[in-house]
Amino acid sequence: MTTGALDFDGVDDYVDLDTHALNLGLNKTDIYSISARFKSTSTNGGTIYCMSHTDIARAIAYLDLNSNGSLTFELGDESCTMKVTTDTGYNNGAYHTVDVKFFGSAVNPTLEIYVDSLLKNSLTEWLCPLLNDDFQTAKIGRRSSSAINHLDGVIDEIKIYKGNQPPEPPTISGEIKVKPGTSNTYTFTSTDPEDDQVSYYIKWGDGDTTDWTPFQASGTTYSGSHTWTKGTYTIQAQAKDTNGQPSGWATLEISVPRTKSINILFLELLEKLLNRFPLLERVLNI
Repeated sequence: MTTGALDFDGVDDYVDLDTHALNLGLNKTDIYSISARFKSTSTNGGTIYCMSHTDIARAIAYLDLNSNGSLTFELGDESCTMKVTTDTGYNNGAYHTVDVKFFGSAVNPTLEIYVDSLLKNSLTEWLCPLLNDDFQTAKIGRRSSSAINHLDGVIDEIKIYKGNQPPEPPTISGEIKVKPGTSNTYTFTSTDPEDDQVSYYIKWGDGDTTDWTPFQASGTTYSGSHTWTKGTYTIQAQAKDTNGQPSGWATLEISVPRTKSINILFLELLEKLLNRFPLLERVLNI
């Protein structure tokens, strides 16, 4: 067992976080994430983390390790819920990290679940209104409002983060058909809902990247230049705010056609003249 990890017996062990429940609760429009590093060999299933109202019909959110080793996160109330589940086998006795990410919205929030940094499931749909003060209990290792679903396994760490809205995906502007070997300038612009400063990460499509730029005011433009050889390339750009919240990716496809040499152009022009004026060939003695 990792030093400092908590070993739950699957019978009656849990950590009580009720005094922090109001701060741990979430609103429907929040950016919210839960991360847990765990290991287990249990086929009985169990709750890694749960928070709820004392009446679970009002509000509940739980992260479960299921009997087949899959992981489930469910959020909502009696009338509507959002639920994502992973593939199976994470009760194999090895450490795994599960990350749940909730991207709040007044209409259709998005819920994602990752295992060991790989996206396993994603859902965007309507969710009933939720308020952080709907969540009055919180527990690690079992359901929060009732002594059921105890976890048999080890939890090394749990992280809970409530953040702000991410910036918009950048707008990329510039020429889409350029000459090879010529430097071309592109602009990248993103706005942040809370007016936080933004930074940009750029992939130029040929293996070159521009690492996170210095932060600058929301809505201001960053300019970057690049040179390509002939081919087709896709510029990708992402923004993040000062809280580390990343935007989605934006793309712009660039075409870099082959340029004809001056000699080739001259020969093509000469061929056209000879075809039009046959006597010219005798004059030039070609």
